[in-house]
Amino acid sequence: MTLHEAIEKVLRENNNFMSANEIAVIIDSNRYYVRKDQGDLTSDQVLLRAKNHPSLFLNINGHILLQEENKFKNLISSYYYLANLLRGNFLFHDIQFINAVLFFYKRLLDINDRPGRKYPIDYFDSSKNIVNLIDSGSTWIKNLENLERYYIGPKGIFEECSNMLLKLDNSKKLEVSHIISQLNTSLINDDEFGNIYDFLINSSQIDGFKTNTFSTPESLKTLMVELLDAKENKTIFDPVAGSGGLFIKALKYNKTNGEGCKGIEIINRVAQLGNMNLIMNGLNRFEIESKNCFEEINDEKQYDYIIANLPLNGFTNSYEHYMLYNQYNLNAPKSGRSFASFVLFILNKLNEHGKAVFTVSESFLTSQGREKDIRKVLIENDYLESVISLPTGSLLPYTNAKASILIINKDKSQSLKNKIKFIKAKAINFDKKSILIDNEVVLKSYFSDLDYSKNSQLIQTSNLRNFILSTEAYDDEYFISNLMLKEGTGKLLSDFVQIKAGIQPDKNDLNENGELTLIKIENLSRDILDINLTINKSHSVNNSNRYIKHIIKEDCVLVARIGDNLKPTIYRHTDNSKSILLHNGVYALIPSKKKTKLNLEYLYYQLHSAFILEQIKSKKVGTVMPYITITNLNQLVIPYVDLEFQANFVNTQKANLIATEKARIEERIKELGYIEEVEEKELNIVRTITHQLKHHLTGISLILDKINAISINNNLGILKEYEENDQRLETASEFEQSENDCLDVTIKKAIKKANSVNNILKDVEKAIIFTLEYSNTKILHLLSDLKNEYKDKNFSIEINSDDISVEISKTHFEDLINTLIENAEEHSFKDIKKPKISFNIKSDSNRGLITIDYKNNGIPLTITEKEFKSILTKSIKSNGTGIGGYYINKIVEAHKGSLKVVENLTTGVHFIIELPIKQNENE
Repeated sequence: MTLHEAIEKVLRENNNFMSANEIAVIIDSNRYYVRKDQGDLTSDQVLLRAKNHPSLFLNINGHILLQEENKFKNLISSYYYLANLLRGNFLFHDIQFINAVLFFYKRLLDINDRPGRKYPIDYFDSSKNIVNLIDSGSTWIKNLENLERYYIGPKGIFEECSNMLLKLDNSKKLEVSHIISQLNTSLINDDEFGNIYDFLINSSQIDGFKTNTFSTPESLKTLMVELLDAKENKTIFDPVAGSGGLFIKALKYNKTNGEGCKGIEIINRVAQLGNMNLIMNGLNRFEIESKNCFEEINDEKQYDYIIANLPLNGFTNSYEHYMLYNQYNLNAPKSGRSFASFVLFILNKLNEHGKAVFTVSESFLTSQGREKDIRKVLIENDYLESVISLPTGSLLPYTNAKASILIINKDKSQSLKNKIKFIKAKAINFDKKSILIDNEVVLKSYFSDLDYSKNSQLIQTSNLRNFILSTEAYDDEYFISNLMLKEGTGKLLSDFVQIKAGIQPDKNDLNENGELTLIKIENLSRDILDINLTINKSHSVNNSNRYIKHIIKEDCVLVARIGDNLKPTIYRHTDNSKSILLHNGVYALIPSKKKTKLNLEYLYYQLHSAFILEQIKSKKVGTVMPYITITNLNQLVIPYVDLEFQANFVNTQKANLIATEKARIEERIKELGYIEEVEEKELNIVRTITHQLKHHLTGISLILDKINAISINNNLGILKEYEENDQRLETASEFEQSENDCLDVTIKKAIKKANSVNNILKDVEKAIIFTLEYSNTKILHLLSDLKNEYKDKNFSIEINSDDISVEISKTHFEDLINTLIENAEEHSFKDIKKPKISFNIKSDSNRGLITIDYKNNGIPLTITEKEFKSILTKSIKSNGTGIGGYYINKIVEAHKGSLKVVENLTTGVHFIIELPIKQNENE
């Protein structure tokens, strides 16, 4: 059986609410499903398969259940219905609070008959129903406030909820009363309800539902708890517990019965949610305190384990914050926020054998200043055990920011002393709302004794570069370059040069005849033989005093900050060019007189070498618009020889390049007359055939139209080629039946085939003749106009877009959108009851691009992304020309963008298109 069939079988045979790991174990033990490699089934595989079959399964915090299970389905649908009912009356975070309190109350009511409870809290019994109807539910709502006297929930929740509900109009009061009274949670056990409650109070499935809670995504939560590996009856602390999801998972993993575990949350409302969450998960003895966690510095209590998904926007200074820095003899940052303060706080609250697992922003791992000082504290005291680089999007749906996990251990094993394990986590699956991390591989690497594996390496702390902790800094190239540094055969670029960044000049200062020549990326060399900068004074600026810090007067190597290629170019200070101004896309590598002597041409040729290019590739950041930072440039390892050998290297490189280029040119000259001529001839043949066939097909179409008109006017459509009893219609069983269509059917077939060939030629012509003219276009307006053209169709089009101007070829972009819509109509929407197309467009100013997320709910593609982009490749159920996907991708590539086709979908089609906002600027 298939894996999803095996999952379904396990759920039906058991209690229909099981963790992915439990399901994997049962499937393996019963051999319901066997992997091709005969390996053990993992929980990640179960989660992924469940995600790919949303019509069958629902994932509740890593627990899988069947969609058909009514006791869960009714609970979840009631929660969302109630949330939508309260819309327009309350802010989203108030709706979250009201729902949480009402479901909390109903659960307490449904388990009120258990021993030791029996509270008089049933406000829905039959004796009160009439009163409830008469006053439109106000009595029931007022009674909620009375629950405060029984101390069965966090202080103030019932009173606050009651006061808020009393503001509703009478009809909504009655409807809220009806929804809650009809809920029945008594058939759901405590573990099941606890998981569902945590899932619901942190849910963002309602359109536009935004709250002030940021729950840790389930995949990351599971990974962090298993990395913590807390032992039974030890103390656990979460200083930023939020609504408690991560804290609760850690407590359940720990199975602790001990005292002293607690969480802290600075926002009181969120702390109330967290405490209700604890109670609903059977963890009544633990609490999430509402206060600033930094107040705990005054408390001497320390913990065995700390777990935290730290807020990536940092922390505002306070008195305790300064005390914390003083404890470590560090100066507190002058800025209002410092993420690094949390790291010091965690270190302060760990006991002498303590272990902490927490997230950090990527900038904390590489930034200078206070962050570097704190990294030094961790490294020099040998507290840091591991750094795990998370894939981008691990904190979705709350942020797409890059993050990593740090593991601090004050009781590291002997094998890890003065070492740090760097691990690179990968995503198994992702979409715009969530990501599934390959937890099994990360955990295997973390608990392994191996020094090196495919995705991890153990690094001596003495070999760290400038206290940098980014996992990407310690790849395969690192080992080679580190050996060179040890042997003295290589040096860091920072040992040779000082790097100066450029600036974006004010538009008012730009002038064709300005005081200073402005050097942009487009001015840098594109070929290794174009070694020196060619000054182009068409770009220049006035008001040079404003840009004094970015003016270059020394001989140096210029490199591009943005793009796949550094484009090294040497600038020489001459009488004709005494100074230049760098644009913000350009860096200057200026040899330092105080540092190691460097031949500029030696540096130039090294920046073209394969060894350096591989280092640069690993240090580039970004996808559509890759760029390199000054910090990462400084970490490049340059082969080091003395000045004499540098000069010899330059002469050798020049000779080799000249010889190579000469041979290439000679070879090119030999081939030029043949290859280019053949290519041009082939293209002309295609153009000629296309042009000539178009005329012939137009003529054929006109003739067929005339024949069709004659047939209709003379009632000839019913005539056939053969009589019904003609012997030529009798065929052997292994052959197809001879055709004997009437004239009407035959003409229609001919017209259809002529039109099909004509469409192919149109598509070929569009793909060959391809000229773009860019203009600034309001993307939302353009899409809305296109949508109106399809308003009479039987499918709907939904558009969600940022209001932004994008530099595009308007006609080709319209062509792209129309092709997507028409492909959906013609090939995807067969037998679909409510066909729908959606365009979700977001802008990313940091990366300088827009993302177009296109989906339809029709028949899925049966081809891969590579096949979709290839010319004349068709999906199995497509009756098109096979050029549509090729043409769509060609438009995207012409706009310097990228197209991703989400593969292996069971329903619908999903494309992700990224396009630069600007086309005419290299930046």
